[in-house]
Amino acid sequence: MDSEHSSSLSSETSFEERERRGPSRTECEKAIRRILMTETLENGRNLHFKSSSDFMSYFESLYPASPGLRKQIQRAIHEMDMAKDAEGFYIVGKTKGDARDENEISALMKASGAFIPETGPDVPLETVFIELEVDERYKIPYIAERLSRLESLSGKYTALLPCTNGILFFTTQSAVLKTRLSALL
Repeated sequence: MDSEHSSSLSSETSFEERERRGPSRTECEKAIRRILMTETLENGRNLHFKSSSDFMSYFESLYPASPGLRKQIQRAIHEMDMAKDAEGFYIVGKTKGDARDENEISALMKASGAFIPETGPDVPLETVFIELEVDERYKIPYIAERLSRLESLSGKYTALLPCTNGILFFTTQSAVLKTRLSALL
C-alpha cells in the first residue's frame, strides 16, 4: 500500500514539477505558430505580435510567470527565425532567409522592368511542344538557346522552355509557330 501511495505521489510531483518548469522551447514554438495562425485567420495578417513580450500574456495564463518562461519564449522566437513585415509584425511561416530571398528577387525583377502582361479571353496562350529523342540531356538547353536566336521564330512565341524530353513553347500564334518549326524538322 505504501508503494502505491509513493508511486502516485511521485507522478503528482513530476506533473507539478513540469507545471512549475513551464513549457519546452518546442512547445513554445508550437504555441506561437498556433497563435499567429489564429491571428492571421481572424484578421488576414498579424496585427498584434511584434516581440516576445507580446506573447507573454498567453503563456502566463497557462504557466506561472517567471524569468525562465520569458527566456524560453525568447529562445523559441529566436529559433523560429521569423521574418517581420514592414510594420514590424511577425509573419507566420516565413523565415528571415525567405524574406531576404523574396526581397532580392523583387529587386531583380523591378530592375529588369518585369511585368505581367494582360492575357484575357481575347489572347489565350497555347502550347507547342517539340519532343526530342536525345541521349545526352545537356543538348536540350543548347537546342532551345539556338531556337531562341532564330530570326524566323522571333515574335512567334511568348516563352520557350527547355524540358526533360523536349522544348515547350507558349504562343498566341500556334499555327504559324508549328509551320515555322516544321520547316526545321
